[in-house]
Amino acid sequence: MLEEIVRICFPNELIPGPYPYGWPDVGDLTAGDMFSIAWRCLDAQLCGVAQRRKRIFLLADFAGPLAPQLLFDVFDETENSGKEVS
Repeated sequence: MLEEIVRICFPNELIPGPYPYGWPDVGDLTAGDMFSIAWRCLDAQLCGVAQRRKRIFLLADFAGPLAPQLLFDVFDETENSGKEVS
């Protein structure tokens, strides 16, 4: 799946698999300032569904390196508490 999303910007790019292990539940890939992708796998139970399946949340930034910063919380909770994000 990651390889197909990367191919949107880089049609001939190959993403090597993490042999012999599977992909990590959290990660990101960046291509300098041109492209970035970040993903996180969560249990569906945390989304209010009565299932125990993994759900993939994936964010791609086709114009820059901001996907990991947008998907993952870059501020401490004390720094972010009481502030509204616009």
